[in-house]
This record gives sequence, structure tokens and C-alpha cells, in this order.
Amino acid sequence: MKLKRKTILFAALASILLFSLLFLSSMVVIRDGFNKVEQGLIQKDINRVSSVLNEMKRTLEIKSSDWAKWDDLYNFVSNPSREFTDANLKDNTIIDLHLNFMLFTNNKDSIIYSSVYTDSAPPAPVSTELSDTLINTYKLTRFLSSSAITSGIITYKDVPVLLVARPVLRSDGSGKPNGTLIFGIFIKNKEKKHLSELANITLDILPITSPRLPEDMKNALLKISDSHPVYLNIINKDKIAGYRVINNIVNHPGLVLKITMERIIAKRAQTTIQFLHHLFLIIGIIYCVFFTIIMEKIVTSRITKVNNDVNKISSSGNHTLRVSCDGKDELALLSRSINSMLESLEKHKKDLSRQNYEMSLIMNTLPIGLMSIDENFLITPVHSRSCETILDQASLAGKDIFTILQLPPQTKQRNDFHDFLSLLKIGALPDWEMQALNPCDEIQIRTGNKTKWLRLEFFRMHHEETGSTRILVEAKDITNEKILTEKVMKSEQQNIQLKAIAEDPELFKEYLYESIQILEQAETAIEKIECCPDKKPINEVFRYIHLLKGSSDSFGMAEMAETAGILEDDLDNLRNLPDSSSVDLSDAKSLLLKLSQIIYQTITEVKSIFGEELLLDQPQIVLKISLEKLHSDYEYFIKELSEKNVTPNISRMIALIQKHYLTLRMEPVRRGFSKTFKAVPSLIKRLDKNCAFVIKGEECLVDCQLSRKLNEPLLHTIRNALDHGIESPWERQKSGKEECARLSCFFKKESGFLIIEVTDDGRGIDVDKVLLKAEERGLVSEGFLKNPTRESILELIFLPAFSTADTVSMISGRGIGLYSVQQVIKNELSGSIKISTQKKCGTTFTFMIPDHSVTM
Repeated sequence: MKLKRKTILFAALASILLFSLLFLSSMVVIRDGFNKVEQGLIQKDINRVSSVLNEMKRTLEIKSSDWAKWDDLYNFVSNPSREFTDANLKDNTIIDLHLNFMLFTNNKDSIIYSSVYTDSAPPAPVSTELSDTLINTYKLTRFLSSSAITSGIITYKDVPVLLVARPVLRSDGSGKPNGTLIFGIFIKNKEKKHLSELANITLDILPITSPRLPEDMKNALLKISDSHPVYLNIINKDKIAGYRVINNIVNHPGLVLKITMERIIAKRAQTTIQFLHHLFLIIGIIYCVFFTIIMEKIVTSRITKVNNDVNKISSSGNHTLRVSCDGKDELALLSRSINSMLESLEKHKKDLSRQNYEMSLIMNTLPIGLMSIDENFLITPVHSRSCETILDQASLAGKDIFTILQLPPQTKQRNDFHDFLSLLKIGALPDWEMQALNPCDEIQIRTGNKTKWLRLEFFRMHHEETGSTRILVEAKDITNEKILTEKVMKSEQQNIQLKAIAEDPELFKEYLYESIQILEQAETAIEKIECCPDKKPINEVFRYIHLLKGSSDSFGMAEMAETAGILEDDLDNLRNLPDSSSVDLSDAKSLLLKLSQIIYQTITEVKSIFGEELLLDQPQIVLKISLEKLHSDYEYFIKELSEKNVTPNISRMIALIQKHYLTLRMEPVRRGFSKTFKAVPSLIKRLDKNCAFVIKGEECLVDCQLSRKLNEPLLHTIRNALDHGIESPWERQKSGKEECARLSCFFKKESGFLIIEVTDDGRGIDVDKVLLKAEERGLVSEGFLKNPTRESILELIFLPAFSTADTVSMISGRGIGLYSVQQVIKNELSGSIKISTQKKCGTTFTFMIPDHSVTM
């Protein structure tokens, strides 16, 4: 809206407001004044009617006074006579006195004379009902003194009655009263009309107990009080009514007086207000026209000129133009201020253009892409050119960030990314904490025929003034870094493998052959599950894969260990299913196939480096010759010798051969358990423990097949000690221990047994925690809980699925390790296990295995 129209509108509104206030205030003052006059008049009329009623009462009192003090009446009351009646109480006497009834009684309340007159009937004696009302109800004949007088209004048959009662006395007023005189007037239509004419108003008088009482008079009774004796009611625009309660002869509310009058004064007030309304309207119009002309000449035309100049500059975009500056008033000052602002804008525009060019040059030169996304996660038009290069897309503005990053709908990664952006948008956590929750910190996308790796960082940008929120996205192409990292990792893995092969080719070869055997056994067990679903084969496969995962890590086979860990998780889920018939083995078979491919790929790479002669074609335990061939030759020689005649020389030869055979099977502990010893340093590093590993009795000779059997339980025991027994460095320091823990393996032979002791100086086994965990997992019966011994509680750690770990890791937490230890030591090798533990001091596992437990 233009300023001219605004000025006219403002003048009109101001005039309307001003004159409306004047009109309303004058209307209120005039109306209140006239209302007060009107109310005063009706109150005055009410008072006039009351005065008329009082005057009628006084007139009635005067008339009764002339009759009450009269010797003849005094004697008549005592001795009624016909002469007095005929002379003074004729039929026209009551009419001449303008009474409706008169009544004389003696002191015994006996009626001496009574007469009642109405317009509808000639004078007649007072009815018994009326006399009873006067004498018994209102007790008007009970005077205690000669000066007493009773006057007022009563109600008889729903008709107001004005009466006066006096004692009958002698003419001089001496002596005791000889009786009572009662004069009365019925206030009916004739009397009401007479009262209306006297007061020049319209009135109505009704008893408050009258069934004919109108609703307006009933409502008036509720409004009238001692503080407000008069109630005014505006009936309509033409009439107003006033109400007042008149007390009866015993000073109780008896009548309701209603006065109705024409609202002549209110009509005059309305006429006056209408006149003022038209007068103010005319004055307001004249004022608006005059004010508009003055404003147009002095202000509006000049503002319009300034506005036209500014519009001309704005439309042309030429900030060198200026606004005209005539005069010395505020508008001239405004024009000069606008010109000064134009000069500043012109200078600022040049500076901003130069800065924008430099900023654009910086953003487009940086190898890192910068862009922002709005609250709906759409890319805004502001982004660096390098973003288009990194993402291989042009015109990014308006596109969905999820589509750009190739995140399909209804996937976990997309849902997690959406939740992350939503939390970042509302500022749930600081940016540095949110970065740790970023599910797309590194993401892979396809652009054409290439695959790219991007590193993304997100920062919240909130504008306090507008309340808008944007998210700054920093994108970096890390494809070359990823390729280099993969090469480095692969090279490191190959270095670990090469180092393991170089240190002990036979041991690495045994690992490969054992892995192949484990996979073949796992595949056979899988086939059993498919033929006849049962949890026992699943547990068997789980054990094989668990063993494979542990041994792979020590030879740098990271991919092998990782894949085995994934398969282990799947098998753990399968064995926990309530119904074995619903087992889906497709994923497990795919992972088994992948493990086989990794093994054979490793064999191919090793052959390409070390040659074909390093690896044998068939998997077997290798000494200088195969153990199978040695055992076969031994049995053949013994059989050949035994079939001949046994002589002392032959018996001695058999004994020598047996002794020599046993000697050939023996190998030192450092050789037989080298696979276990080799895995310990990597375990210590992965668990981030500060621990010294000590081997005692490593020159002790042990049967080669027995050592192969014991490698797995020994590794599980050491792993359990490192993960559960030995504390972290800060925890050991806090408890007053040396920061470096100690873990030792001691081997010795005694009385035909191989004794192995695994000792740590860690936290020891918490017996109470073991019992609590077993109870939580439902591994013990109620009978066991009634009287458990320390030894029986310690035996619980060998139960399948038992673990004190709160979470499952790549190292432990599934409850399979110590269970497999017991299976091998006790069930397969007929040995025994003893546990010695002290809380906060450490634990020792002692294995006693018969030295010839392996069948020869």
C-alpha cells in the first residue's frame, strides 16, 4: 500500500477513533444523565404513591378519632340501643364516611355493631371471616392504653385493606377504653385508579402472597432489600417500572407496589445522541479531508518523489545514481542518508564481489568437497565444484543426500544414517561426540564403472536469528588411501605368514593340513544336520570353527579368523533356536566354502614363493617320516618277531624295538606345543595386557601325538587366564600389584604322568560370581544350590555355555573354551584337572595326563 493511501487511511482511522471516543463518552454521559433523571422521577412517583397512601391513612385516623372519643358511642358499646343505631348508624353513614367497613366491639371482643359496603352490594353486617381476621388474626381489639392506635394495611381475600383501630373513649378522653372502633377501606381497582390519578401515574398494588402476582413483581421481590428498597426495571424501550415493598400493619412485608411510566426522557436522550452522532460524523469527514490535503502537500508528495528515485536506482541496479535532496527537514536528511548508504553499498559490493571470488577459488581448489544440506536432507545450491568431481554428478542442488550416497530405502544403514542426521540436526550431542556415531564416516559408492571410497564428516550449522538449521558435509575421496591401506594390510599379513613359515615351515604346514581336515569334518557335520536336524552336530561344527578361529590368528590369517568368527556367530544363533527343524544352513555353507577358498588360495601363494616341495600333497602329522608309516613298520616288526619262537634274545629285541619306537615318538615340549606358544604373544597384544609369558620344562619330552591332542586345551586355558584372570595394568596398579603380570606354563613328568601347570598372578576365580552366573543361566539344580562346596562350584566353569563374561568377543565369552578342555583332558586322554585359586592372588590349572594315554 502506498504512503499516500496509508496517510489517508491513518487520518480516517484516527478521526474515526477520536470522534468515536468523543461520541461514546458523550453518549455515556448523556445516557447516564438521562437515566438518572428517569430513575429519579420514578423513585419520586413511588414516594408520591407512598405519601398518598400515608395521607389516606392519616385521613382515616382523623375520621376514626372523631368517632372513637364520643360519649354516645362509649355508652352504646356498653349498652347497645336502637335509638343510637337509628340516629347515627344509618346505611348512608358508611358511604358518607367513604369507608368500606366499620366495626365496634366491647372489651370482651364481642361485636356490638358492624357494617360492610362495596360498590357491588348495599351495606350489610361484616362477615364472620372478616371479623375473625380483624379480631383473632391481627388482634386489633387488644388495647392496653387509651392513647394506643393501630393503623396500616392488611390482606383480606387477596385484597389490600387500609384500616385503623382505636379504643372507644369518652369525649374528654378519660377513663378506660370501653371497646374498639375499626374503620377500613378496600384498595381495589377504584382506589388504585384514584391513586393513579392523584399521582398521575400507572400503578398496581398486590399482596406479596397473592397467587395473581406477576413474574416481574416476583423477580422484584428478590432484588429489593433494606439497602435497595426500590427496584427499577426497564420493560422495553418505551416503558420503565419501579417496585417497592409496603409493610403491613404488623410491620412485615405485605404489598408490592408497581409503578409504570412512559420513557419520555429516554426517548429524548436517544434523539440527542443521534443528533450528536451526525454532528461528529460531519466534523470527522471535514477533518479527514483537510488533514489529507495538508499531508499530501507537505509530506506525501515529497516522500513519493524519494520513493520514485529509490525505485529507479533499484530497478536499474546502478548504485552510482543518487536521490534528490531538497529542503532542510527530516525528508531531506533521509535523502542524504540514502545517498550515503548507496555509496557504502557500492563500495561493499565491490569488496564482497572480490571476497566471493577468492572464497569460490579456495573452495574449488580444495581437494575436499564442501556442501550443505537443509532440514529435509536436500543438498542446497551452495557447494564447491570439487563435490561434483568427487561424487561424479553435476547439478547437486535439490537432490536427496541418501540418493547421492546410494543408500537404498528400508535398509539398516540408511535408517541409521537418517537417525544420525536427525540427532545432529537438533543438536542432541556436540559435534565431536556425534562424529563417533557417524554410520557413514567411510562409505563406498559406484560412479560409472568405478568404485570410490568417501570419508564424510558432518557439522551442525544453526542460525540463531532465523532459527534455521543446516548441516555442513565435508566429503573426501579416500579411494587411493583405501587401496594403499589394503595393500599394506595384505603385505603385513603376508609378512606374518612368511615369518611363520620361515620360523617353522613344518608347523605352518601342519596348520594348513589341520585347517583342511577341520573344514572337511565341518562339511560332513553340516550334511548330518541337513539329513537329520539335531543340535549335537551343530555343537560339533561350532567347536571345529572355534578351534580354527583361534589357530588362524597366530599365523597372520586375519581374513580366515574374521570369516570363522562370523560363521561362529551364525552357528551360535542356530544352536540357540528352540526348534532344530527350522535351521537354515545356506549362510553357514557359504561361509565354509569361503574358508576353503582362503585356505587353498594361501597354499597356492605359499607354493609360488617357497616352491612345490614345501607342502605335501596329503595332510598328515609330519616328523622326519610320517607317524603312520613309523607305527605301521613298528607293528609289522613286532608281529614278525612274535610269530617266531620266543627266545630271550627275541624278547630282548622286542623290548629294545618298543623302547626305540617310544623314543622316536617323543619330542621336546617347545616343539610339540610350539603352535600354542606362538599364539600367546598375539593374544597378549590383542587383549591389551601387560604380561610376561614364561615356559618352564620346555626340554621335557612328550609323545608327539599327545602334544597334538593337548595343544587345543592348553591354548584355551592360556586364553582364559589372559582374558579373565589377568587384570588391566591400571587395575593391577590400583590393587598394589606389579604393573606387569606373570603367566607361566610348567611341564614335568612324574610317576608315568605328564603334568602341566598353567599359573597366573591375576584376580583369581570369584566363586560367588561363578555360582551366580550358573544360576542365572539355569545350569544348576535347586538341590545343588542347597549345599554347594567350593570344589563343586569350581567344576561349574567346565559346563558348556558357561561364561562369566558379560559380552561376547572374538577371544572369549561363549562358554566353549573350558568345556573343550575338559572334553579332551578327561574324556579323550583319561586325565584329571585340578584348580587352585585365591581371590586377588591368582589361579593355577594342573593337568595330569597318563604318558601313554594315546593308543600306540
